[in-house]
Amino acid sequence: MSFNVDETLLLACLRRGNPKADQIAIKKYDCKPRTFKDGSSYTSNMFSVSVEYECDGKLFTQFMVCKVPYLCELYASCRKAGFYDKETIMYETVIPKLMEILPLSTVPKHYFTTESDVLMLEDLTEQGYCLADQVQWNLERCVLLLEQLARFHAASVKLNREDAAVVEVASRVTFLTDEVITKFMKCVYPYLLASLQAEKVDSSVLLNFASYEKKINEGNIWAISKRVNDFNALIHGNLKANNIFLKNESNRSVAVKLVDYQTCMWNSPALDLLYFYLVTVDCDVFQKHQHEFLDRYLSSLNESLRSAGCDCTYTKDEYYADLAGSRLYQVCVLLFLGLYDVIEAIPGFHFTKNYPEVPSPVDLEKIRLNRTFRCRFLKWFRYFEKRGYFSN
Repeated sequence: MSFNVDETLLLACLRRGNPKADQIAIKKYDCKPRTFKDGSSYTSNMFSVSVEYECDGKLFTQFMVCKVPYLCELYASCRKAGFYDKETIMYETVIPKLMEILPLSTVPKHYFTTESDVLMLEDLTEQGYCLADQVQWNLERCVLLLEQLARFHAASVKLNREDAAVVEVASRVTFLTDEVITKFMKCVYPYLLASLQAEKVDSSVLLNFASYEKKINEGNIWAISKRVNDFNALIHGNLKANNIFLKNESNRSVAVKLVDYQTCMWNSPALDLLYFYLVTVDCDVFQKHQHEFLDRYLSSLNESLRSAGCDCTYTKDEYYADLAGSRLYQVCVLLFLGLYDVIEAIPGFHFTKNYPEVPSPVDLEKIRLNRTFRCRFLKWFRYFEKRGYFSN
């Protein structure tokens, strides 16, 4: 998809927060497609934008990222559900209010949003940030993200108490709606079942795994049973590696930025943690450090709640109750994880309108040989299997 910027759009970006906006003169600019490895950009076309401008007789260069929504079949239902509108609401309305409550270092600068939901954001790579990859997720990086995520959650709790109407606008489900769930399960189940069958998974396990297709829907995956308390927060909802930028110094991750706020909603913070673990963290790393992850997250969350002036807390008992009551959500995320891995193994899969009911031998082999399928989906599937998720 081609996209062109013009001086009107660039001036609107440069004028935001610039007290000398009327003195800005654009000298030259450039916009070119941004390339990612296969499967790294699932919902938008990305462009790198650079603009050279003069102000007070001095030349400056600004680097931005232009995010243009996909128009393909798989994302038509996302747009219909308000998937892209949600991010505009977050950047224009909600995030500025959250920043007034607590400083949030994880949010990139937002310059402008067009009427067609094209976002203009700061280019994090120019500040030394790199798009995260699953192989990077060790204990240190996970803790860094979880501690900062906790601040985002805490600020939203305070905002909900001060201005619930603002949070309500951002709370509508735009991700994993019934229409989205039906579409992605219809296209991905045949591929996952065939791949697992080729991995010699027991037929009864496969049958129970397949049965979730009829169990999972929008109404039940977001409803958590057996809750100890009704502690909710504004969750990010899509904490996969390609929505996370890391800044490294001396082989250590020192800062993290989160992008893509189309999927934010009001629910248990446990769902954010679960999604992050399943989609981004290596299963072995999770099993080894899960208790430390939770301790560090809860410490940061409850400290941030106190700093924000909230008299509530979120406890381990509440987290584990939410965990136990969210099995359908977890399996739904596992299925979505499988979709990510199929997309990576078969570039262009998410643009296809007609998905074959039986995967071709070539596509099946691509999936089975794909590193992320073997090291990510397959590991988590086995973990769920051991916990009895696919037993009668």
